[in-house]
Amino acid sequence: THEDLQKRIMKIREDVRYADSQDRQFMLSDLAFLLEDEARLGTRIQGMGAGQSSPYFSKLVSDEAIYISKYLSDPDNNVVKYTSPIAVLRYKEVGQVGKVNGIAHRIREKQVLDIQKSTLKRLEYTDIDTAFAYDGNKVVFPQKQSRDLPVSKASLDTLVTEIAETSEAKKYVLGEIITKMREEQDSVMRAPYQGVTLVKGAAGSGKTNIAFHRIVYLTSEYPEEFRQQAIAVFCYNVALKKYLSNMLVELNIPQVQVFSIDEWIYTILRQVTNIGWPNYDEDPWTKITKTRKEILPILNAFYNENKSQLI
Repeated sequence: THEDLQKRIMKIREDVRYADSQDRQFMLSDLAFLLEDEARLGTRIQGMGAGQSSPYFSKLVSDEAIYISKYLSDPDNNVVKYTSPIAVLRYKEVGQVGKVNGIAHRIREKQVLDIQKSTLKRLEYTDIDTAFAYDGNKVVFPQKQSRDLPVSKASLDTLVTEIAETSEAKKYVLGEIITKMREEQDSVMRAPYQGVTLVKGAAGSGKTNIAFHRIVYLTSEYPEEFRQQAIAVFCYNVALKKYLSNMLVELNIPQVQVFSIDEWIYTILRQVTNIGWPNYDEDPWTKITKTRKEILPILNAFYNENKSQLI
């Protein structure tokens, strides 16, 4: 249990103070593994807590029902996290076929839901010949139903848009964006983890959304290769750092580190120089040299010659 794990961690931290150098090395190694286990278990517990009030946001029926969740993964009850491969089927419409791992799935029924604090706030339902929307108060049909006439998807889209515009505005948070991710954003999130994934776009185009959900994807689908504690996010100011840190907690990846560029550079400088030493005193000749413009061409030449080693 989580409590037992915490007790073991506390005991090692206490015992390591009195251990000799050889035993201390083994104990610190054990402590590192236990801390990783604690982080994984803590993430799972937090996800289960969030999932109790909002268990899933999409339901698909193919050969069997599939429930897509922001937080949970429960294969025994066909609940999958949105990072799971089969979750891409939520972008298919009723009647369409999607392939996952070589297996074809025809969508027979589709539901998009908004469940908050265990209460259904919104529902969009579509099957082969029926469609309706629920706004938390009433059920509305986009047109008169007929079992002989398929419902127009466009008419349902119009109805859902009208309901959304008249409902209470939601705060703009990454957790809510999971349900609104476009298929192309989802594809970038699932890009192969080998190599570099570069995402470019204008301000407000969703780059941060994709980057953060990709972290969730990598830590969820490849937990052995990508540990939260080994991932870092860099930004340009402290205010943005605070905002991004809050978003990481909301997405249940709280162990990911966030650095502002200046903070990170200062940390590195303290590690490789004596700048943090209390008695640090710069050589006066070095200080004079650094402030003379004649030294700039020399520094530029040195940088260009050693660029590959410095960067």
